[in-house]
Amino acid sequence: MLISTAERNISELDYIRLMNLLRDDLGRSEVPPQSLHRLYLLLNSAQRCRPEEIQEDTVTMNSDIMVRSTRTGLKSIIRIIYPAEKPLFENLQDKVRYLTIYDPIALGLLGHKVDDMCCDFQNSLEPVVIEKVLFQPETYKLFNL
Repeated sequence: MLISTAERNISELDYIRLMNLLRDDLGRSEVPPQSLHRLYLLLNSAQRCRPEEIQEDTVTMNSDIMVRSTRTGLKSIIRIIYPAEKPLFENLQDKVRYLTIYDPIALGLLGHKVDDMCCDFQNSLEPVVIEKVLFQPETYKLFNL
C-alpha cells in the first residue's frame, strides 16, 4: 500500500460509505481480502471530519488529483472511485486514470493532501507527490458523490 507519514483526513460520509462497501464486499471472491484489510486499516487510522470541514487540498472519494512521479517527473490525473462506478468510466477516452478504492495507489492517496509524498515499498509502486487537487466534491458541497 502507498504509505506516508502524513496524517490522513477523510470525510465522515466517505467513512460511512466505505465501511458499508467493506461490509458488502466481505467474502466476495473478486475482492482480494488484503484490499479489504488495507481499506479497513486506513478507515480506522484516519482522522474523520465533517464533509464541510475537509480542506480543499485533501484527496477524497471522487476527487480528481494530479500526481507527479518522484522518479520520472511525469504527471498524471487520478480519480478514486467506488467499484460500482468502474463500468461508467471504463471506456472513456479522457486523460483521467480511474482507480477503484481497492487499488493500492488509490488506497495510498485517499486522505492525503497536496505536497504529501506517497510510496509503496510492499508492491514497489513508484513514489508520487500529490501536486494538486483539481476537483473535490466537498469543495462544491456535492456530498452525494
